[in-house]
This record gives sequence, C-alpha cells and structure tokens, in this order.
Amino acid sequence: MRYRRWYVVALLAMAGVISAEELHVGDFGAVGDGVHDDGPALRAVFAAASKTGTPCTISFEGTKTYYIAPHDEANGRLLLREASNVTVQGHGAMLIVHPPNRALGVYRSRNVRLRDLRIDYRPVPYVQGTITNIDNESGLLEFEPHPRYLPPVEGDESLYKDGRNEDSITFNHETNKFYHAHCRVREVKALGNGRFRVSYRGHRFTEARLGDYFAMKNRWGPRTGLRNADARDLSRKNEYVTTADASISIVHSNNVVLDNIHSYASPGMTVNTRGCHDLVIRGLQIRRCNGRLVAGCSDGIHIKCNKSPPVIQDCHIEATMDDSIHIKISGDWITEVASPRRVRIRHMDIAWDNTNLGPGKRVMAYDHDRNRELATATIIEYEPIDHRHGWVTLDRDIPELSVNDSFYLEAEGEAIIERCQFGTQLQRAVLTHQPTVIRDCTIEDNGQGIVVGFGGAIEGPPSQRLRVERCRFTRLKRRAIYVQCPSKDYDQKGDPQFICTESVFRLPEGSPAFHVINSQGVALRNNRYYYAEHKPSLDEYLIFDNSPLREDHGNVFVESGVYPPVSLFDGCRSAILFRHSRGWESHIRSTPPAK
Repeated sequence: MRYRRWYVVALLAMAGVISAEELHVGDFGAVGDGVHDDGPALRAVFAAASKTGTPCTISFEGTKTYYIAPHDEANGRLLLREASNVTVQGHGAMLIVHPPNRALGVYRSRNVRLRDLRIDYRPVPYVQGTITNIDNESGLLEFEPHPRYLPPVEGDESLYKDGRNEDSITFNHETNKFYHAHCRVREVKALGNGRFRVSYRGHRFTEARLGDYFAMKNRWGPRTGLRNADARDLSRKNEYVTTADASISIVHSNNVVLDNIHSYASPGMTVNTRGCHDLVIRGLQIRRCNGRLVAGCSDGIHIKCNKSPPVIQDCHIEATMDDSIHIKISGDWITEVASPRRVRIRHMDIAWDNTNLGPGKRVMAYDHDRNRELATATIIEYEPIDHRHGWVTLDRDIPELSVNDSFYLEAEGEAIIERCQFGTQLQRAVLTHQPTVIRDCTIEDNGQGIVVGFGGAIEGPPSQRLRVERCRFTRLKRRAIYVQCPSKDYDQKGDPQFICTESVFRLPEGSPAFHVINSQGVALRNNRYYYAEHKPSLDEYLIFDNSPLREDHGNVFVESGVYPPVSLFDGCRSAILFRHSRGWESHIRSTPPAK
C-alpha cells in the first residue's frame, strides 16, 4: 500500500497536478527507520523533482535514517537527471547506503543545491585489522580483521588485477595516523583462526610493525554504469550518466552547490565532478567515526575538466586512501591532422569521461615530446563523433600540429580553496594543475601538503600558477609544497608562477618546505619556518631547480619546539607575527634543468 502511494504522488508531481514547491520524502513512502529499504521511494522523489520543470525542494526529516539497499540501475543512486532549480534539503538526515551502491548523482542539471545530509555505508566498504606478521622483502602481510568488519574476499591475481580496487594501507596503532605508502593487493588467502595473508605489489610497508593496523578495500563484484544510449546529440551519445566511482557524482552540470554534507565512508571517491561549471563545495566534512581508520577509499574531492574552476570552502577532510582534493583538466589527444587548423581528437582520460571541447572554447596545443606549448587557439567549430571523439576546427593555423600532440582546455580564473583543514591521510592534501589559490588552510600529517605536478597526459594541464596564503603545514612526511613544471616553454599563467606568503612550516627533519622545478619564478614573503634542534640546510629545505627566486622578503627561521602563541589566522597576524622578520640569503640549487 505504501509503495502504491508514492507511485501516485510521483505521477501527480511530474504531471504538475500537485504543487512541486516542496516534495516530502515521507509522502513518497520513505520510512526513515534505518531498516526498511527506502531506496525505491527516494529514487521516485528524485525522479519527480527532475521532471517538474519548476523550482522545488526535496525535503528529508532530519531525525531519521534512510537505508538504501542494493539496486542495479544507476548503482542505486538518488539521481537528479536533467533537472533545474532543485534543492535537496536534508535537515541533517542520514543516508545509509549498501556498498555496491552509491549515494547521490546529478546529471546534466543546473541550479542544484545539496544541503545538510549525512552519508554512511553499511557494511563499511573496507576491512581493517591488526598486523600479526609482516615480510616486506617478500611483499607479504598477515592480519586479523577487527570485529564488525567483513573479512576480505579470498582470491589470486585473476581477481586482484592491480586496479585501484586493490589499494591497501597501514597505520600507526598508537596514533591511528597513516603511514604514507600504499600497495596493490595481489592475493588474499585465509589462514584460519580469523587471520588472512595478503601478498602485495608496488611499494613496501617499511614503516609498519607488528601490532600496527592494516586496511584494504573490500570487493563487491562488478557494477555497471548507466549510459545515455538514447541521446540524439552525438556529443552525448552513450556518455556515462553515472558510474560506480564516487559516492556523490556530478556530471556536466552547472551552478551546483554542496553545502554541509558529512560523509563517514565511501567505497571509492567521496565527491567526483566531470565537466561542471560554477561549482561550490562548502562545509564538506569527510571524517572518521566509531573507531574506523578510513573515511574514504579514494580521493575526497576529485574535480576534472571544469572550465570555470571550483570554489571549495570551510571543509574538513581526513583519512582518505588517496588525495584529499584533486583538480585537473584532462586533455585530448590529436589522432589525425587534416590541416594546420583541423584535427581529429580522442579524449585521453578514462573510458567514461567525455571530451569537453566545443565551439568558443580556448585551448592550449601542447607538444609532449618536447614539453612545450605550440600555440593557443579558439575552437570555431566542433563536429562530435561520439562523447569522446570529434573533429576540431581552430580559428588559426598551427603548422606544427601533429599526431600525439594534445589540446588542454584553458580554465577561466583560479580555483579557490580556503579555510579548509586536512588531517591524516595517504597522499596529498591538494593536487592541482590549473591556476589555484589556497588560503587560510591547515595541513597536518599528510604525505605531502600541496602538489602542482604534470603527469604528462591525463594529469593535466601542464602545471600552472599557484598562490599559497596564510597556511600551516605540520608533520608532512615528504615535503610541504612541490611544484613540478615540465619546462618553461609554455604559459604558466604568471611570473612569479609560485607565490607563498605569511605561511608557517613545522616539518620533520629531512622534509623540505619547497621543491620547485622549472618554474618561471618564485616569490616568498613573510613565511616562518620552525625547527626543534638543528636549523635545516637551506639548499635541502628550499630547493629551486631551474627556478629563479624573484622575491625573498621577511622570511624567518625560528628555533622552537612549539607554535607561536599568536594564531596564524588572527586579524593582526602581519603586525604581530612578522614585524621582526628578516630575509635570508637566496639559495638556488645549481642542478641541470629537469627534462
């Protein structure tokens, strides 16, 4: 009877017979007791909101917990598809999702707000336990899963095929902090008495000891994505509406705001966006809870191919198995040259990603063999073949264009990351490729703090301008900031290309504050570097390879085992923290340019 009610309400809302201003999930049959499968009712209300054509709000009851059981279509997501002017108001409600499924999806929509929701998974989508034996030379580890965690799936290399579903990590059992090495599982075998042996490839868990903790992703079987098979527009033909990747997926949508979303687990990435514009993520909390070691099994926020860069504010991200934030604009390979201004392209990123090229968009033509920019040009015509392939006509000739060169979409403005906190996690707090400003952030216990690096293909475009302002870097394993430009033969969007001001560094011995390669210029202003006993050697702490130091002002080393008493974010920081600052002699490492 309950399901008949939500079906009738959904039909009336789609038809405009009843008011679509506010759609209460309870009117569609959602119970919210954390036990019943509310998936059908919730998917119905999201479908109704997608079809109304008028502004509406999907309203949850804040005291309730809504369970989403296994469901194949769209990986069970609550999906807004081609919707306009929709607000999802969670009022603090909890979504509990079964791990083969994912939580939320937004596809080719505009003016969408997702607010005040909590997301968790049952069962937890990974296994954690205590290490009972470890042999790094052989790449073997034995562990006993902790109570309340499903055991790992037994299998050999025919099951564990070196994909990202095989990630595994270790933790210090006294602090619960990540050791900063991850490996790929090769085989899992049950030993009896509740213990398992894992063989792994790649790095070695050299820091882990007996009694420390181990975690690996659990496998849930293959999941299929939902594809847009009926599209008449060739640029959308067979594109992926959603996949089994992120917990929250936002695809080719404009003016989307995520506001105060709390996530406690994710089988893969927590948030993934593809080809979106005017994206704001505010107050996202990715946190561990209930004795768990992991809050997300891959990147916290993964943003790709956004012409207008995102704004990310007031977020807390910890305990992710990869990067906290990753921002990139993947390129398109040139596969055929018809003329100096007309070429055929294929998108270079993974199979479910679209090319984002189109008329009026500006691109950098890049020569990968010689790591240089050939030219920038505007696309005047684009003829799609499908969602990943097409013919591009430029507004000018580029005589040197050849097969295996590429186009990178030029971003408009800078990505903004501000007032965010990054706790212990595996890789980097921020990995970015397009112009980015990072201000008033705290980064602790990461492998690396901020990285601007060029992977040579999908991890693009070539490294561009980075500004870091008033940030704290504490206990970073490898380095605080790494900037790796492939060469100086392209537009790095600024000279200085890298600017760091009014920031505080408290790093372990051997971990440099900066390593900058092939930058067109570096400016360091009013930064403080704390050390406990031995002042670090400047040419090892401040490493500039083929990168001129344009400005060196007000930077100070301070011998102290504790932070200064004045908060870095105090409104009088410049007058109090840095009034006695003096510069140091500039040191530029005399090594050959990176090729």
